[in-house]
Amino acid sequence: MDFRGVRKVIVGSANPAKVGAVKKALEKLWPKAKFSGVEVESGVSKQPMSDEETLRGARNRARAVLTAIDADVAVGLEGGAMETKEGMMNVVWCVILMRDGRESFSGGSHFLLPKGWPEKLKAGQEISDILEEMTGDRDLHKKGGMIGLLTKNLTSRKEEYAQLVRMATIGLYNKNR
Repeated sequence: MDFRGVRKVIVGSANPAKVGAVKKALEKLWPKAKFSGVEVESGVSKQPMSDEETLRGARNRARAVLTAIDADVAVGLEGGAMETKEGMMNVVWCVILMRDGRESFSGGSHFLLPKGWPEKLKAGQEISDILEEMTGDRDLHKKGGMIGLLTKNLTSRKEEYAQLVRMATIGLYNKNR
């Protein structure tokens, strides 16, 4: 496949914030491509609780897209939490898989979760449950998301994920392993 000939970019989620982030990040790179999303299984917990599990979820989503759909590019995005010596942090991963087998990935958005959240997550709640409790909005994860709420809309989930997707392109251009 010609790298410049990308026509179909599929995200391993139908979440409009994720699909919009991928389009925002990659439309200059592939201006003739159509961007869409499809629900696929992550193969990990609904609320990943480690850096490794979150990366595995993003990779599984991208692989599931390539298995199910004839895409030129598959993108997996996964958010989770991880325990550190500083406290429980948010973590996000992006994996880009090209039809020809190239893979690249990027992780980011590490920040401490608010007081009380770690206990709720350890008790089995998901971040989306906590956000719904706080705001009454069941679909906040499809809009500005947690990052929009916590930053008072200085940024959004779409912006956060778009930057992560841009960083994930680095391995497509450079041999980094």
